[in-house]
Amino acid sequence: MARRRVFRTLAAAVAALLLVTGGATAAFADGLALDGDGISPVTNGQAASIDVCTGQAAQFNVLIAARRNGNGNGNGNSDSNIFANGSSVAVWFDSATDGMTATVTPGTITVQSTWASQATNFQSTSTALAVVTLPAQTASGAGTVTFKFDGHNASNGDVGGTNTVNVTWTAHNCDTTAPT
Repeated sequence: MARRRVFRTLAAAVAALLLVTGGATAAFADGLALDGDGISPVTNGQAASIDVCTGQAAQFNVLIAARRNGNGNGNGNSDSNIFANGSSVAVWFDSATDGMTATVTPGTITVQSTWASQATNFQSTSTALAVVTLPAQTASGAGTVTFKFDGHNASNGDVGGTNTVNVTWTAHNCDTTAPT
């Protein structure tokens, strides 16, 4: 009987889930781990919650790592959905709601030389940092920021996808009047 791996939904976003059918089994693709609090190590918190001053733009960090999430093909070699050992994964800002923008530096994450043999949910020690800008808001709200990634497998085939971080903000009236 084929063994199934089940992953729980991560705060309204699944990290680059790619279903590949082959016989009676399903394979899961490697992807990204996003931590909305921007703190190392990446905890896959998937959400950023920030306080902003009404009418003022705000910035926050999202820490990004590669996450091992593939199934091997059963013969000890990496499968088409697993990043190649020691390879680089390009990461970039794709889209966002509510006028948010982001800059990712560096634009690549390097996975370990033993990547294909790592356990599910193993994360790269190499990370990228996304600085997200939320434009001035007049009220509290929520939105999303989506990142794309692209790497290659041991056969030099593409392994890529998207991952989204949920963002909530609470707007406050901030007193900017100098004391007299």
